[in-house]
Amino acid sequence: PPRQGVPQTGAPLALMSLGNQFFAADFPDLTHDADQDLGWRNPLYADWRLICGSEVYQVHKAFLCRGPRASNFLVAACRGPNAAAGETDLSGLLPESCWHVVPAVLDFVYEGKIDQGGPQGMLRLFVAADVLQIKALFNLTLESLNRQFSWKVAPDLLVESAALKGLHHVVSQISEAAQREVLRHFGRLLNEWGGQAVAARLGDALSARDLLATLDQDHLAAREDRIFEFLREWTSTRGRLLEPPELNPWAACRFARLSPATLVEALTLEGGGTGLPPRGVSLNLALCQVLDEQGEAECDRLCEQLASSAPEGWLQSRRLKKRGGLRKPIADEMLLSVCHSNGCVREETSAQDATTIQELTARLCAELGLDPSGYTMTKNEGGEAIELSEHETLQACGITSGREVSLCEPPGTSEILVGEIFLCV
Repeated sequence: PPRQGVPQTGAPLALMSLGNQFFAADFPDLTHDADQDLGWRNPLYADWRLICGSEVYQVHKAFLCRGPRASNFLVAACRGPNAAAGETDLSGLLPESCWHVVPAVLDFVYEGKIDQGGPQGMLRLFVAADVLQIKALFNLTLESLNRQFSWKVAPDLLVESAALKGLHHVVSQISEAAQREVLRHFGRLLNEWGGQAVAARLGDALSARDLLATLDQDHLAAREDRIFEFLREWTSTRGRLLEPPELNPWAACRFARLSPATLVEALTLEGGGTGLPPRGVSLNLALCQVLDEQGEAECDRLCEQLASSAPEGWLQSRRLKKRGGLRKPIADEMLLSVCHSNGCVREETSAQDATTIQELTARLCAELGLDPSGYTMTKNEGGEAIELSEHETLQACGITSGREVSLCEPPGTSEILVGEIFLCV
C-alpha cells in the first residue's frame, strides 16, 4: 500500500503559481564592484602589456588573441620566443602618428565599438588594423572611408594621408583622391570655411606649384578677398618660401579686384616676410588701370616692358581681369539670376529654351566651379520634387519664367537661387 505523505510515482505535483512565475526570489543588493567591469581599462587579471611610446596598456590575452576581433600579430607575439617577457612594444611597429589611436583599437577588440561619426582618424585606424592584422577592424574602417569620402572631408584626409605616406597602397589612393577633390572644390572650401580656416586645415599638404595652378584659374568660384586671406595665412605659417619665384602662389591673387580694406592690407605686405614681392601689388593696380582705359594690347605691351620689375611670369593681363563666372545674359534667352540663399543677387545669365537639362547643369556647374557629376535637376509639382530627364529641353520640361526648378547635390546641401531656378550647392 502507498505510504502516507509520499507522492505516488507518476502522480502530478501541485504547484502554486505566482503570477506568471512558479518560483520567485530576490538577489542580494550588492555594492557595485568596479573591479568586475569589462574592458582593457580595468587592469585586474591582465596578463600582457602593450607599450606604445610612453604609454603602457595592461591587457588580456583572452581578448587580444581569440574571437573575430583578435589581432593575428599579437597571437603570434604571445606564442613566440618572446612570450616569456609578457609584453609587446608597438613603438617601433606602429608609425608615431598612429600611437594615439591604440585606445580606439583596444575598444574595438574588447567591445566591438568604433566611433564612425566622421572620417578624422579613420585612416590611422585602418593603418593600425593592417599592421596589427585585425581583419574585422581593417574591413570596417575601409568601408567607412569609402562611405564617408567627399570633397568636404578631403582636406582632413589629405593631411592625414601625408603623415602616413608609403604605409599602404590605400593611403596613396586616398591621398590622390583627396588632393583631386580639394583642388577641384577649392573655391567652395574658401567660400564656406574662409581663407584662414582652409589654410589652417591644409597646412603643408599642398605644394606651392599645386596652389598656383589652382588659384590661377579664371573661373575659380571664390571671392578674391577669400583667396587673399588664404594666401596670407598659408605663407605666414610656412615662413620663407623655398620654391622658385615663378611658382609663388601670390602671383595668382588679383589684387585690383580686392575690397578697399583688403587692398590696403595687401599694400602693407609688399616686400615683407609673407613672400609678396616688392611692387607686386602696385604694378598690378597700375596695369589694371591701363587695361581698363587703354585696352588689352597696350596692357600686354607694358607687361612685357616691365617684366624685369617682378618675378618671371608674374605680370599677365589675364591676371588683372575679374575672374569669370556665369556668362552674361543674351537677348531673347530665358533670363536667370543667381542668388545666394540669403537672397543677395550674385549674377545674371540666360539660357535658350532648346537647352537640355544636361547642358544647363554642366554649364552652370562649370561656371560656378562645381563638379556636375553629383547633380540632378528637379521641378516642383504640387509640393513634390520630380527629377527632370537630362535629355529633355527646358521647353519640353515646361520650364518657363517663374517656374521653380532645383539643381541639387545630395545630401546636405546649402541653397543658391538661380532666378526662377533654385541651384543647390
